[in-house]
Amino acid sequence: MKSRLTEAETEKQRRILRKEKILRFLDDLRAQDGLLQSFDEYTFRAMTERMTVYSKRDISVTFRDGNEVRVDLGA
Repeated sequence: MKSRLTEAETEKQRRILRKEKILRFLDDLRAQDGLLQSFDEYTFRAMTERMTVYSKRDISVTFRDGNEVRVDLGA
């Protein structure tokens, strides 16, 4: 029982930290002056979970919300 309580407390802390991180990110986005006009590394890193490179011309970007975009740079 003590082990389960410890796991639950650890999970609770993890969720609290994740929520705080998301709220800070949203605050940063709201502070932007209009639409982004150029690449912003911080925003890109905050929004993406991973990138998968299949070849020089074929990549996939998976966002933190689970959406995935496959980009074909061929032709």
